[in-house]
This record gives sequence, C-alpha cells and structure tokens, in this order.
Amino acid sequence: MAQYDANVHYTDGKIHEALEKARALGLLEDALLVIAADHGESLGEHQSYFEHGPLAYNTTLHVPLVFAFTGRELEPARISSPVELVDLYPTCRDLIAPKFEIAGFEGKSLLPLLGAAAPDPAATGAFQVAFAGAGKRSPYSHYRSVQDSRWKLIFLPGSTDRRDQRSDEWELYDLAADPLETRNLATAQIEEVRRLRRELLRWVKPDRWSGQDEATIAANDREVRQALKALGYIK
Repeated sequence: MAQYDANVHYTDGKIHEALEKARALGLLEDALLVIAADHGESLGEHQSYFEHGPLAYNTTLHVPLVFAFTGRELEPARISSPVELVDLYPTCRDLIAPKFEIAGFEGKSLLPLLGAAAPDPAATGAFQVAFAGAGKRSPYSHYRSVQDSRWKLIFLPGSTDRRDQRSDEWELYDLAADPLETRNLATAQIEEVRRLRRELLRWVKPDRWSGQDEATIAANDREVRQALKALGYIK
C-alpha cells in the first residue's frame, strides 16, 4: 500500500512538472486540460488485494476527473452528479469543436455542469444515475451497477452451473453514510432496490445478463479480444 501511495505521489509530481513546462512554453494560454484515470485499485477492501476489474465497488470504479479550459470562462466547481468516463468525448467535443460530429459515440456532454458554480437543476437532470460493469467474461460472473448521488445498487446474475449454483445477488449501499460499501442494505431498503433496479433494466436487458449460450459468449469474447488487440493491450 505504501508503494501504491508512493506511485500516486510520484504521478502527482509529474503532472505538476508537465503543467509547469506547458505554462513556460505558452501552451496553456488557450488549452483544454483533462485529468482522469481509467480505474482505481483494491487495497484489501472486500478481500480484494491489488486488483481492478473483478468487482463493482467504488474503490476501483470511482476515479478523479478534472477539467480546466482557458478557452472559455468556467466557474470553479465540484460536481456531485454521477457521471461516467463515456461522457469524456462529447464534453471535449462541445468545448473544442461543437460542430464536429463523429457517429457511434455514446455518453452525454458534461458542459451543462461545468458552466457555473451552481448548475441549474434542469441542466443536471440528465445526470441522475451512472452505470458500470465489472467482472469476468462470463455473464454469470459479471457485475452490473447503478448509482445516484446517494445510493448504489449492484447486481450479480444467478448461475445454474453445477459447480457454482446460486441465485441472483443484489447489494445496496448508502454511499453518503457508507462510502466504502461495507453494509449491504438490500433487504432493509426494498423500495430503493426496486427504484434502482428499474434504472438498471433500462440500461441492460435481462437477456443480456443471463441465459446466454456458449456461442454468444464466445462471439462476445472475440469482439473483446479484437478491441484489446486494437488498443495494444494484447498481441
């Protein structure tokens, strides 16, 4: 853990160094600066040590996201609305080239949240919930989650595999009172489970998280491998 903290400290110093160099070269006079991370790291939480990807908890899903743009006036603000990294492209597009369109991209521009220290409630209406997935390639070991500004619901599909028979599993956490997600309130807060489950069903249909045959799983796996190869993660 100390080594991980040291890496964070080292990275922070290098960001400062890069910004100072860019400022000295005049590169920040008209620039968009975005600082983000692709994932966090499990440091023992939920009995997961030095991993990211298998579990759907915010120790690995919640990442920093900072925008600074000298090209237009943006009031300093800390945004509490749940957002997703898929929102990065449309936000950058709206800030840099709002008339430039690329088909096929998902996400929503965060610009309505960045324009004022206290965004208009109407502007935050599109950012009520955020979704995430985590786990292994099988649909029966892949978590789905949805969260709003306070509550988070996690779903793991049940399995009929003889080696791992289990029913659907639901976890609900009050992020305001329990940010480390240690107390599962799914059986105590039924209405919150139902409310967030409806949101989750709008994102992923039931037939997408269970009942897939081996051919479908294999086809999905090929697509994932092709994408990872294109990104340079595998050869």
